[in-house]
Amino acid sequence: MLDKQAPLTVVLNEQNLNNFSHYVHGLTGLLAQRNPAGVFHWTLQDGLHSLRGMSDGNDMLSAQAYSPYGEPMYNDLPTEFGFTGEQTDSANDLVYLRARYMNPKLGVFGSLDPFEGLPQFPLTMNGYGWVEGNVANRRDITGRQSCPGEASVYVQQACTDFIQALASLGNTQYWDPITSSMSNGMVSIPTLETTLESLTGTQLLAYNSGELNSAVDCSAVADVSQPGQTTTTEFIKRSMLNWSTSLIYTADYLSRFGVTNDKAISWMKGDTVEFLSNRPNITTPYSGYVELDPLNRVINLGGAVSISTSVHEQGHDFDRFYGLRASAPLKGLYIDRYTRMPTYTSTQGTPQAVQNSNGLSSRAGLDDTQQEIWADMYMTTVGEGNNFLSGPNGETPVGWNYNYARDAKFKRAYTILTTNALLNGSHRFPPVNATQEENLAWVTWVARLAFNNPGNPGGDY
Repeated sequence: MLDKQAPLTVVLNEQNLNNFSHYVHGLTGLLAQRNPAGVFHWTLQDGLHSLRGMSDGNDMLSAQAYSPYGEPMYNDLPTEFGFTGEQTDSANDLVYLRARYMNPKLGVFGSLDPFEGLPQFPLTMNGYGWVEGNVANRRDITGRQSCPGEASVYVQQACTDFIQALASLGNTQYWDPITSSMSNGMVSIPTLETTLESLTGTQLLAYNSGELNSAVDCSAVADVSQPGQTTTTEFIKRSMLNWSTSLIYTADYLSRFGVTNDKAISWMKGDTVEFLSNRPNITTPYSGYVELDPLNRVINLGGAVSISTSVHEQGHDFDRFYGLRASAPLKGLYIDRYTRMPTYTSTQGTPQAVQNSNGLSSRAGLDDTQQEIWADMYMTTVGEGNNFLSGPNGETPVGWNYNYARDAKFKRAYTILTTNALLNGSHRFPPVNATQEENLAWVTWVARLAFNNPGNPGGDY
């Protein structure tokens, strides 16, 4: 049985004939194992999260040591988990690291790295090498990108996403400033904070002025919760990295549609971004909130906010900056499933006018306001459709209605054209005081472009 809701998929239990083993995982890897007899053994880890011993809670039962590249020196641990806390395949003694296997005897991966690396950091370009040779301080639990050994799986995943987002930057202006916060793959949080504030014109705040400064880099993981608060420095690091990654994706994506770098995130200038989880409007560390009042320039993000949520809140911020113009034409709008043309419901004036039954609602089976629909559409456009919500029934697509391909095409076209129109000053977009007829003319033009253009404009319209 696998847990796919965790940052990285982990094994919860496995069966060998009639014998079952169960595993308990935490932020640092495997915490305990229950053997087929029903007895729990607790793990002892080193700085790389490698299993160095197991205990029954009272006595040390077994011990292990490893060569620099992970070859076990004893055969004493009653578990398949070992070097860097990951599983070793008992059939071939290779360490399983999700994207590929690593051979601890040779100290290299057995297949080419799916991530090409960063030219600015040449050691990352070696497609087979293990952690750029820094075996004492780094590990690679994804098979794609090394990260500091002491970081939790959450920060490790955030680091990996951040590095790979950098690799996708291409020719945007953000490459040099953001990479200046890195040294040999390590991310300095204070430098990153200063860089992002300069690039975006925003102020980044945690619980207090020292919270971000105390997070020196991704390797200095510490649980330093403020008294009475729930967000830790660990969470702040993760949120900082994910917020940075979301900005990279946003700027890179918008640049493909003729939006210049100076306008790509210009609507954020003057904002304050707060990383916290104890505000009344943020019930968990993973959520976000933006006041729709144009004068309230604060973006509230939970202490462990995801990349998708970060982009979603950027969509709200964009909408707010333009006086809710981005979402306004969505109020009461639906796409006729036969003509593929837009029309409005009779409940145009109610706050819940866009109903799921009309096929335009963007959330997983929920009716929502047009502001939320816009933010989800924006989130999914920037993420190129790869945004999902985790739920009890697995991963649910957010932003596009996959049951109706025409709705997905319309929402993608609407988001791209609206963003371009507002950023580039197009007069085709409805004015602030637009009538229903003017809004209808706009969305009709979008629908015709998305559905009926004989030139087939393609995915980017």
